[in-house]
Amino acid sequence: MLMRRLSIRLPMDLEQLQRIFNHYSDTKLTDWQKNDFPVANQSFIVTTADGERFVIKIFITQEPESALIEAKIQERLNGDGIITPRYLQLNNGQVMDSEKSHHFAISEFIPGQRPSRYTKSLIKSFGQTMGLIHKALNGLQVPSNDSQWLSMPNAWRSLRQYSGQYTTEIEQTLNQSEAILKLPLPETTIHGDLMDDNVFAANGLITVVFDIETAQTGLRVLDLSRTYLSMMLRGDYGADDTMRLLIQAYNAEASHPLSSEEIGYLPDFISYTAAACAAWCGENTAGKFVGRYLEAGKRRLDTRLLKQS
Repeated sequence: MLMRRLSIRLPMDLEQLQRIFNHYSDTKLTDWQKNDFPVANQSFIVTTADGERFVIKIFITQEPESALIEAKIQERLNGDGIITPRYLQLNNGQVMDSEKSHHFAISEFIPGQRPSRYTKSLIKSFGQTMGLIHKALNGLQVPSNDSQWLSMPNAWRSLRQYSGQYTTEIEQTLNQSEAILKLPLPETTIHGDLMDDNVFAANGLITVVFDIETAQTGLRVLDLSRTYLSMMLRGDYGADDTMRLLIQAYNAEASHPLSSEEIGYLPDFISYTAAACAAWCGENTAGKFVGRYLEAGKRRLDTRLLKQS
């Protein structure tokens, strides 16, 4: 998962988690484990004496108030058959509360496995799922937030914290990308980080989508660019084949298929997204990925053929 910045983790034990869980239920907790995937927050899987499991999310860099918008997104997605964890109503009647200045939310636990590799069927499933997400969230205005690293201000903020060998290249790309982000292309509420780390999958199909806190209203080609780049870093298929599968699957589920203009600008948006990813990695001690993202962003796409998808 990519977020604006990493943060110092808070020490936690069963007693502290019990105090937090008591804001939802007085049931005794008997076990807990840390979930290492979240970056903007801390997440703990807790087990009750009845054998039920829940997820306690403690907000670190994510603004706690965004949980209210996130809950609306969760309801919309689940209502349209896209499974994502839902925040539960706490004793205060809200989905968020605080314990000793620690803001938190509690959600249902959903079992599953993250995919180990990008297969053709999984690539298609990503395209289909993205189309369904965009359709489900169409018309819902979600303001920008610090958790959405594809935002240009956040990309510049990350770059200012990076001083490695790729600084000039990232800076040039961000400057060149200012204009394309202002193009009057179709917008919707985008996920912003739809990749293998943020889903569960089985038999080549996505079963659960996570990390809705990155969502905000934005150009839908940014979502496509982000997912494509993750496949270039971790997948086994060529650039054109991967993007063609994504576009075909996306168009089959989205309210409106990608236009020729959107597809024509894809290389520019991919270049920008790669620079934003690289800036984030440079800021957050993931230096080995800085150059890899930039290289992935330079892979050639035959947009003429893609327009025929």
